[in-house]
Amino acid sequence: MSAAPLRILAGSENKALEPILADFTRQSGIPVEMVYRGSVDIMLELQQGAVGFQAVWPANSLWIDLSGNKMIRGSASITRSPVVFGIKRSRAAQLGLTLGQPLPMRRVLEFTRAGKLNFLMTNPTQSNSGAMGYLGFLHVLSGREDAFTAADLARPDLAADIQNILSAVDRNSGSSGWLKDLYLANPELYDSMVNYESTLIEINEELARRKQEPLLVFYPADGQAIADSPLAYVVHSEEDRETDFVKLRDYLLSPEIQSRLGMLGRRTGLVGTETNSPSFRSEWGLDAPRILQPFPLPSAEVIRSALGLYQTNFKKPSLTVFVLDLSGSMQGVGERQLKAAMNLLLVESEADRYLLRTGVHDETVIVPFDSVPREILRTSGNNADSLEKLRGSILRSQAGGGTDIYAAAIAALREISLTKAREDYAVSIILMTDGKSEGRYEDLMSAWKQTPVPIFTIMFGDADPAQLERISKATRARSFDGRKNLISAFREAKAYN
Repeated sequence: MSAAPLRILAGSENKALEPILADFTRQSGIPVEMVYRGSVDIMLELQQGAVGFQAVWPANSLWIDLSGNKMIRGSASITRSPVVFGIKRSRAAQLGLTLGQPLPMRRVLEFTRAGKLNFLMTNPTQSNSGAMGYLGFLHVLSGREDAFTAADLARPDLAADIQNILSAVDRNSGSSGWLKDLYLANPELYDSMVNYESTLIEINEELARRKQEPLLVFYPADGQAIADSPLAYVVHSEEDRETDFVKLRDYLLSPEIQSRLGMLGRRTGLVGTETNSPSFRSEWGLDAPRILQPFPLPSAEVIRSALGLYQTNFKKPSLTVFVLDLSGSMQGVGERQLKAAMNLLLVESEADRYLLRTGVHDETVIVPFDSVPREILRTSGNNADSLEKLRGSILRSQAGGGTDIYAAAIAALREISLTKAREDYAVSIILMTDGKSEGRYEDLMSAWKQTPVPIFTIMFGDADPAQLERISKATRARSFDGRKNLISAFREAKAYN
């Protein structure tokens, strides 16, 4: 067996294919290492040459195109999966939807205007399923048969319609896989989601095992988005693994493996798919032979503008409270890393690079803490001077004192509870710490029951993973490990709001 693995930078939706890759390694002797990242991270890695990776496997060719990387070759679509609506069977009945009938986007708009439909969706600036769903919304709402343009994005009527639809997003995330896990952990809390057909199949198979209500699949009648799952070789001057790459690509495209992929709920035909897979169950609304007609994508420049407008103008406004550890253990490297992480949010050029810009109606709150919460900082909107003032306050802060993450998180919850019309915001707390906490977890949970919002945690330094994971799991959020790269963990956490 080859000593060095073929390292592939891949989207999280490919995690389900690991058993197939393990079989390839057993047959060929070529080890494969999958490293999972969001779509934007894959694009950014490609812009920097994807050093350390021999191949990329994003959900969509769009992210390779947007990267501008000219050292890609041998790209091939391994599977396809449309982006669809999954709506709980009881909710679909209440909405008067007919199983097997396509869902027009204008009808979705009617539902969201009337407050009859809320849904989960991944963040369009971080994950492909959200991006393609969002671009599909824009295509339909623009009224065009061809690709929408920059002029369309400036239209007030289109802005009002897309804002209305996006206001119905209950929760978003940085990955399709985590959205699946969120739903399965709390199926009683959510009625619908926008996600891949293949991910809806995985969700329904688990719900069937539990004897719980399924999500019925509704294909968009217009604006159909399709993930084409391209596997592509990245040319590096220092090494040549193209022969190994071609063996893997050809293995995945072989009739036997394409059949296995179909059994997993992945489409392998160009437009529809002929399969005897039990995963494509008609009682869930799945239609394997359905001919899928994708909408025309605009130019890369227009797509970038659309993603920018999502962040600043179109998405549901966010209320984000950053709870920042400035205890004595943070002195030195930890303090510098934390302040650098906040630069990603508060310096427009940095935020724009990672598609994390602050929106015009966003609320940004900072709760610095040591053994007690310090002075709370807050700003509204994305005025550059206001964000710079906030950044200056953080930069002037000095580390010192003990560590009580629970008291600081309680202060963050109190700040949220005092926000007027907080139901109009996507609300979350991002807690960053490098230490083991004083205080009582039970006090935090008592406060959280009064203001139940997700508390995302980022660990670094000597933080206790068990403490932080306990908080995130209990609040329907996620814990991120920033011990190797705090800035990367911060970017990932911010993508969930």
